Amino acid sequence: MAPVSIDAEQPENGAAVKKAEVAKTDTKVPCAKLEASMSASEEAEKYLSRLSALTIEWMKRGEQSDSLVSRWASSSQLRDNMTLDLSEEAQSEDALFDNMRSILDNSINPYTGRFLDKLYSAPRPIGLAAENLLSTLNANGHVMSASPMLCLAEETCVAGLAKLCGWNTEEADGLTMPGGSSSNTLAVQTALQNRFPAFRKQGILGIMQDLMREGREVNACRPLLFTSTQSHYSLDKAAMGCGLGLESVVKVPCDAQGRMDVAALERLVIAAKDGDAAPERRGVPFFVNATSGSTVLGSFDNLEAISKLCQRYQLWLHVDGSWGGPVLFSEKWSKLMSGIDKCDSLAINPHKLLNAPLQCSFAVFKRGSSLEANSLDAGYLFHTDSQEGIEFTSRSRHLARRENPGALAYGCGRRGDALKLYLLWNRRRFAVDFAPLPGEIGEFIRLVVHPQTSFTDLADLVQDIANIGAEYFRTTFG
Repeated sequence: MAPVSIDAEQPENGAAVKKAEVAKTDTKVPCAKLEASMSASEEAEKYLSRLSALTIEWMKRGEQSDSLVSRWASSSQLRDNMTLDLSEEAQSEDALFDNMRSILDNSINPYTGRFLDKLYSAPRPIGLAAENLLSTLNANGHVMSASPMLCLAEETCVAGLAKLCGWNTEEADGLTMPGGSSSNTLAVQTALQNRFPAFRKQGILGIMQDLMREGREVNACRPLLFTSTQSHYSLDKAAMGCGLGLESVVKVPCDAQGRMDVAALERLVIAAKDGDAAPERRGVPFFVNATSGSTVLGSFDNLEAISKLCQRYQLWLHVDGSWGGPVLFSEKWSKLMSGIDKCDSLAINPHKLLNAPLQCSFAVFKRGSSLEANSLDAGYLFHTDSQEGIEFTSRSRHLARRENPGALAYGCGRRGDALKLYLLWNRRRFAVDFAPLPGEIGEFIRLVVHPQTSFTDLADLVQDIANIGAEYFRTTFG
């Protein structure tokens, strides 16, 4: 294999690659006229059969040992050699598929098994079928009446994930989200709504006024969330999005393995509560984010110890398991998340270690009723039968929430991404692998295990990294 993470096709003899213009091929035969007499099913059959042949050919090309991960070594090289244009006339069918072929040929091909640069890789093939099914249904998952089976798939997967966490499946609830960052943000928003009721109507000002009435000084009324120095940047984004500001995020130091220092966390929480911290760190702790599978080191915070601390100080404990959360499916490695049963919420991305197609992410909550704080009365969207005179049980409340899942989050447009996990789960065709680091070993390259990655390719890549390191030390330190 080529000893680089993204292979580049180089021009012969150093000649410049001729700039290709996509979407400017034959447009003389207007597709619209030919398709006007075709039914939707006939037209879909025509397009999907050609597209299937095109994509399978591209996937097979990627599976060849000498295939390139990418034609281009950089985005600037791509821009220098490729353009996309919006045609002023209807393209012919052949021109349209030439366009599709060019898009495939000039994209990253994850089916080589050598695309190891990101936290995702090629999806399991059953996931491609799920994507096709989703597009065919074209249903919005904001209310069950519009997408009954997709909402049921979401409900089923959420219950399955809650069970893996050791939570009561009748009380737990959750949603698919557009990525782990959105899941983390929803957890912060939900915790704020539940811890500080004034936040719903009055925002941060309402929180500060309530705390000042309790006798706290104005500079000690800031809601604070705690997360490790190794955690994902989305916690900072969540603080910005919720109106808390970056100074409301308290970063907790980590040990040599990249795990949150629980003793340091307790010291910071006490200092913030008692007013002994620096002015910008005084406030009211309400939220702790623990990481299961950090982005760089792949570290897992000690959930057992952190959960005890959070119970002691009445703090919401969220777990960002966007990358590492799927170890819950592994009998061998689920111990890395021991203590998840005592946590309040979880972010998990099956499109990472489980190889579901992008995107497939969940935010799951131990107490589903906590999500009700996010809902609004939008009768033109969310439809429920009259609940007057009904005695609510946890089960009936759960069913009422599931009628309008879009009301629980902050977005109305919702794709039924849970279907991908549902089909993968039933087919038992997802990948779970994790290899912890053996102690403090300095700088390293992070690799995401891909089901199709060969041992030879990995060995070649590691050897190339060793060669680069040796050359660096030779030229730097002589």
